[in-house]
Amino acid sequence: MWIDGTFDSPSFHSVREVDRGEGGTVEIDTEVIEVAPAERDAALGMIWTWEIWERVTAAGTCMIDSLVRMLDLPLDVLLEWFRTSGRDPSIQDHVIATLEERGFAVYAAGPEGFGRFRDYRRLVSMFRKNDPNKGHVVLIYENDEGIFDAAGVFKKVSDIVFSDMLGYNRGPVWRIEKKQTAP
Repeated sequence: MWIDGTFDSPSFHSVREVDRGEGGTVEIDTEVIEVAPAERDAALGMIWTWEIWERVTAAGTCMIDSLVRMLDLPLDVLLEWFRTSGRDPSIQDHVIATLEERGFAVYAAGPEGFGRFRDYRRLVSMFRKNDPNKGHVVLIYENDEGIFDAAGVFKKVSDIVFSDMLGYNRGPVWRIEKKQTAP
């Protein structure tokens, strides 16, 4: 099977080898096929694992690890949300879209959100000063009662406050909560 397109709109093809006999060159011929939902899900799940999750685990899983603790969700559930949507949990826009689809409200603020969202659990984005493309996410608990950092760089809330001394700049801060449903 060969898959083309995007996670939102994939097309599935059967593949057949066509031997042209010229110097051992083998060509392939494809034909669009219908795929059962279970097979579609399995195939896209494997692609997500190879193309997204393996890269994320190599770079660090701080966003996923922090969301598991922030939202009190099992890791498997959270990963399933990203896998079935075909989204990358290391890309902030993908995280927001996935959470909003699952009934969560995401409130974002710049670095000032660190103090503004103090009464809530919040995710704080951190960026290395020497490489602003290298991001990291830290979970701060309500009223600064604790911190979770998957990488262990930040051990207490004051480390976030004085992050510049550790070589980091503070970035966007997120507060995430389950949307209220009408009775």
